[in-house]
Amino acid sequence: MDRPEKLSTIKKRRSLSFRIAKWWIPKFFYCTSYLIFGTARMRYFSKNNFDELVDNNKSIIVACFHQGILFLPFLLRHNRYGKRIAMVSTSPEGDYIAGAMKMFGQSAARGSSTRGGKKALQVMIDMLNEGHQQPQAHHGLITVDGPKGPAHEVKMGVVKLAKETGLPIVPMNWYAGSGITLRNWDQTMLPRPFSKLAIAYGEPIFVSKDACEKKMEETRQEVARSLEDCYRIVQENA
Repeated sequence: MDRPEKLSTIKKRRSLSFRIAKWWIPKFFYCTSYLIFGTARMRYFSKNNFDELVDNNKSIIVACFHQGILFLPFLLRHNRYGKRIAMVSTSPEGDYIAGAMKMFGQSAARGSSTRGGKKALQVMIDMLNEGHQQPQAHHGLITVDGPKGPAHEVKMGVVKLAKETGLPIVPMNWYAGSGITLRNWDQTMLPRPFSKLAIAYGEPIFVSKDACEKKMEETRQEVARSLEDCYRIVQENA
């Protein structure tokens, strides 16, 4: 079960400095995204399957490495993608991310911080399954090695998400020809304005509702191979 929220975390959320930061950080990220990604020269690879699913109003799960998390909100900003839902930490820092996503027209699946509450993965499963009843497609966005790594190590969460929702996993990775790599656990990429970006997609990967643990592990490895292939392609072409 989830741990209850710490008193120090509650105090931080109630502080004036945090409330000010919660207001301006999402707006700064939104504007900066257009400065950086909006000026980039983008080249896509193997995007046909992704476009076909989206254009036919089919819901999908977009899976990428945490390293490229800054690009996801901008990449999927258009309303043509339907409703977009991403798992976001319940931490105060997650409040900034959720606020920025809202500005891009996206939703955050956040687990409860109280004991006995639903975890973020289950919240996301519920939101995507509820989307089956809606005319508009509902897409899940997930960083497969998040929230704390190790980097590029695909966890089972994305496979469970696909199994419980029946949605295909579409691996995606990108790389910038010029930019900054942050010195954190995932080495987050931050391109320079007007840089060249390469974006690659993998084939859709399906998980059956009755998949056993062995099959789920095989699928996890398949997702990992596809993501690494995408990463190799974008590194070679950025």
